[in-house]
Amino acid sequence: MSKLSGGQLAGGNSTTTKAEHDFYATDPKTTTIFLKEFLSNHNIEGSILEPSCGQGHMSEVIKQFLPNNKLVSTDLIDRGYGEGGIDFLTYDFGETFHTVMTNPPFSLAKEFIEKGLEVSDKYVIMLCKI
Repeated sequence: MSKLSGGQLAGGNSTTTKAEHDFYATDPKTTTIFLKEFLSNHNIEGSILEPSCGQGHMSEVIKQFLPNNKLVSTDLIDRGYGEGGIDFLTYDFGETFHTVMTNPPFSLAKEFIEKGLEVSDKYVIMLCKI
């Protein structure tokens, strides 16, 4: 039986180099598992912001679970999904969201949490490396 290093336990892989723009796509299974558990005890109403949508891996699962909610998907880099060119940390969305849910760039997790708290009136859900 092999031992896992701290980086492997935390979801990282110390044998690879950092991805360009800190982009690590979220496995849809992860979002599915999370939402099944979360929604069994909590109610997400109203609008949802996914500010680091990448190629839509999380957003597509969110749409499956919450098809009647308004979902806004943005990203700094245009990866062909959502609205590209939106810097979550500086952009004025002009509205408050019920929920902000994303897998933020690991190097900016703290900043994403702080901004999420500013633009959300209920939940800030961040899938962050521990």
